[in-house]
Amino acid sequence: MAESSRPAKGNDMGTVELAIRFCAWSHELRRFPTPQQICTRFQVSRATAYRWRRFLADAYGIDPPPFAEDEA
Repeated sequence: MAESSRPAKGNDMGTVELAIRFCAWSHELRRFPTPQQICTRFQVSRATAYRWRRFLADAYGIDPPPFAEDEA
């Protein structure tokens, strides 16, 4: 999926819809997403990517898996 999940300006996506899109996308990856993948896909800051990654791990009841520095 190369396309961005962020809507064009003026067509702001709701928080719930964005959360569902993030969960569906991360499930499709079949691997825990890296912060860089999250930033690229959803056009968010690194801080937001780390928060979302933490929320995803919390939902699964696990610690976020480590990632290689070249994946960051």
